[in-house]
Parts: sequence; C-alpha cells; structure tokens
Amino acid sequence: MKRISFFLLLLLIVSISTITEAQSPMRWGIKVGGLSSNSTISIKDFSPSINMGSRIGFYLGIVNNVPLSKSLDLQTELMYTNEGSKLSVGKDLISKCLGLTNEDEEGENKDISKYTKKDLSVSISNSYVKIPILLKYKTVEGLSIMAGPYFAYRIGLNLSSRNLENLMDEEEKLTFNIVKTLAENIIKDNTRKLDIGISLGTEYSLKNLFFDVRYNYSLTNSITDKIDLSSIGTEEVLEYKDEINLVKKMIEPRIRHHSLQLGIGYRF
Repeated sequence: MKRISFFLLLLLIVSISTITEAQSPMRWGIKVGGLSSNSTISIKDFSPSINMGSRIGFYLGIVNNVPLSKSLDLQTELMYTNEGSKLSVGKDLISKCLGLTNEDEEGENKDISKYTKKDLSVSISNSYVKIPILLKYKTVEGLSIMAGPYFAYRIGLNLSSRNLENLMDEEEKLTFNIVKTLAENIIKDNTRKLDIGISLGTEYSLKNLFFDVRYNYSLTNSITDKIDLSSIGTEEVLEYKDEINLVKKMIEPRIRHHSLQLGIGYRF
C-alpha cells in the first residue's frame, strides 16, 4: 500500500508539472552532490538520544522550477540518494570476540594495534528514490532560500564492514557473513521503506549553474509498529514474539534519519 501511495504521489507531481508547463516557463535541470547522513536513536523517558556515526554518500537526479511570482518558485525534484549511518566497533570488543592481541602469533594481518577505532566499523547503506517539494524564495540576486517536505522510498539496504574481516580467519569470516546477512534481513523486516521529512536549504545561481546546501530531517519513526522475527525462523525465538513486542510498546524506540548535502547543478 505504501509503495502504491508513493508512486501515486510521483504520478501526481508529473501531472502537475505537465499542466503548469503549459502555463508557466518551467525550467528543468540536473544536479549531483555529496552528503553526510546519520541516524538518531531515542527511547521513551530516556535522555539523551544516541547518535550513530556519520556516513558519506551521494545523490543525483533531476530538478524543475515553476515560477509562482517574481520572487517565489515551486521546485520539485526526483532524486536517487545513497545514505545511511556508521557504527564504530571498539578494539577491546573485537579483541575479546576474536581472541586477538597486539602481537598476534598468526601474522601482522591480524594485528589490531595498527587500527584506530574509526578504522573498525559497520555501516548501514540505504538507497532511496526521493521527491522533495520545495518553495524557493529569491532574496537577492542569485541567492535563494528554500523549504518544504520530502517523500522518500527505500529501494535497497545493505550492511558493510570496514577492516573487520581482515582480522578473521576463514571460518570466522563465514560466520560473520551469515550473521551480517541475517542482520540485513532483520533490519529490512523491521524498518519502514517510506520516509517523510522536511528539507531546509539555500541556493546560489550563476546563470545556468547553481550550487545548493540543504539539511534534511526525517519526521517518520523508521521502526515498524510490530517486530517481525520471521527471518530468524527458529521456534525458540518466535515463541517470545509477543513478549518482545510488549517491551517495544513500553520503551517506544524511535529511529530518525537526517543528512546534510552539498551539490552542484545545471538548468537548461
């Protein structure tokens, strides 16, 4: 149902664009850029929130502008974005799990001392089709401010690690990849594909070329209403499904995404 709603929204925007193009001089363009994204985890009656580490990603897509007045435009975009978050893994934890020391007898490739905390991490990568619908106000020559909602639909998710597998033998790598695949499925089953939020930003134009900076904040709790453990598949775990959902209802966990993007574009 959410997928149908998202594509109905897309169809509506295309229809509006077609109608307004006949009435106003619409301008189309393309844009590309980089972004730094993060996720905030919060629990009811618990402070402060937990911020996961930032992850660097990118975006690209098309943009159009419809003049509403001399100083006000309606700007809509159809974007592909790659964003997510990163969790650094403590060296002590890895050492205890894998039984490593600073001078591992099996060779330098398993010497954990050469890695910093930032070198050992697990990243969540989300791919979205995103539709921002923004009002853009022109302040002075070439400079504009913009704000409005965005609608995003997740089309892909994967987990990746940095340097962790370098510290494992073949058997440990096999186990790690099985656990990583299982974790991916659990995250997919228990997080929403549809994300709705707000965007705030500014743009500077030089004839056809433009630069923009934008902050995006999600208003949607990424965690689904009920926990789905079907991807685990074991009867021992499924027996506790009701208890797990009861705990979830009590603590009301929330995950919200936010990102800062910087890009360049060209209008035809």
